[in-house]
Amino acid sequence: MKPDSGTITGGDYDTDNKTGMQIDLKTPSINFGSGNFSVTKEGKMTAKGGGSIAGWAISDTDLTKGKVGLSSDYYKRNANGKIIKENGKNQVDYTKKAIWAGKTSTAEPEDAPFNVDFNGNVKMISASIGGSNEN
Repeated sequence: MKPDSGTITGGDYDTDNKTGMQIDLKTPSINFGSGNFSVTKEGKMTAKGGGSIAGWAISDTDLTKGKVGLSSDYYKRNANGKIIKENGKNQVDYTKKAIWAGKTSTAEPEDAPFNVDFNGNVKMISASIGGSNEN
């Protein structure tokens, strides 16, 4: 801790690149790693690079657990996972699945018995729509 600064830093903290570990007790803020995890004085948290919470796998675009998933990735990608560009613009595929549940053995959202694409099209194997006023 630096005297009178209110800042605790790890020995490897780099102020220019904001890498390493820093806890600022005056601001307050917390920074770990290379900007992948931080918390501002307003309580805004940033966590990048993936991980998990209570068994839910987290990536930069997906939140998945078991046979359930949520994705924000509607870009067309090549076999290496890179976004395909045309005339300098990212190409999109709104038929990709944004929400899915009940994956089959292929483990692909497209094969899930329930899914919703980015166009809002819903696929479900069966449904019961309506209800009753009976208690």
